[in-house]
Amino acid sequence: MPNVLVKPAYANFPAYTESLGPEVCDLATMAGLPPDPEQALALNVLFALGPNPMVSAAFEFALICARQNMKTALFQMAVLGWLFVTDQRLVVWSSHEMDTTNEAFEDIVNLIEGTPVLSKRLDPDFGKDPGIKRGNGKELIKLRPSAECPFGQRIKFKARTKGGARGLTGNKIILDEAYALKRAHMGSLLPTLSAVKDPQVVYGSSAGHADSDVLRAIRDRGREGTSARLGYLEFCAPEGSCAEPNCTHALGVDGCSLDDLEFVRMANPALERRITIDYIRAERMGAVRFSA
Repeated sequence: MPNVLVKPAYANFPAYTESLGPEVCDLATMAGLPPDPEQALALNVLFALGPNPMVSAAFEFALICARQNMKTALFQMAVLGWLFVTDQRLVVWSSHEMDTTNEAFEDIVNLIEGTPVLSKRLDPDFGKDPGIKRGNGKELIKLRPSAECPFGQRIKFKARTKGGARGLTGNKIILDEAYALKRAHMGSLLPTLSAVKDPQVVYGSSAGHADSDVLRAIRDRGREGTSARLGYLEFCAPEGSCAEPNCTHALGVDGCSLDDLEFVRMANPALERRITIDYIRAERMGAVRFSA
């Protein structure tokens, strides 16, 4: 089902009549990163315009989905849109782990450098490679100065500290691995956005952990649809979908939702695109998780 939209189990977002999402989809496709239908839906929500077309409809946007399905690529598409469509002054990409942050940085560098119409906008007077700065947690991409941004647009890549979110403020902020967010992060970040032009905070995560208090609060607001400027998409199987309410989820249990392909697809929209059914079945059997 490569081109069929897998509907989110939960989808609540501000109403809008216009979005720059389709333009961002076209740009991502040109850069060799064509969006899946679910990613196109997310971009439409993220780049939706409010009643004032100079302000985004969603101040917060959250995507909850299983690993290796859509989050990282979606955020890469969003970065391209912010840099080359809406001309944002400063974008910040933050992850819990530095390794994850570095991977995101290198992926976006490759996307931009591999697309001539984008690479020519890299600042030739910045960095050892034009527009690129590497090393020691100071990874940064900078575009040429322009009429829209006289000092050149930038995207910084940061790993979050345990104590707070210093250095994370910007026009658009991606908080990847949101399951690890702490109240100290949000407490130090959100006040810095009060004077920023059209700020947005984007959360991305797989399922939360027992101590994921911040993500749990976002999930509750998103599922209930109680936040007027939160765009929320969550891909998961329905709660209580096993035949027996006290299902152990052990192999061979009749009616377990973990063995129902349609429920698996609801939680993994990339199934039969980048994730094979054979892999899912092997992972369920433990052949992947416990292989040497």
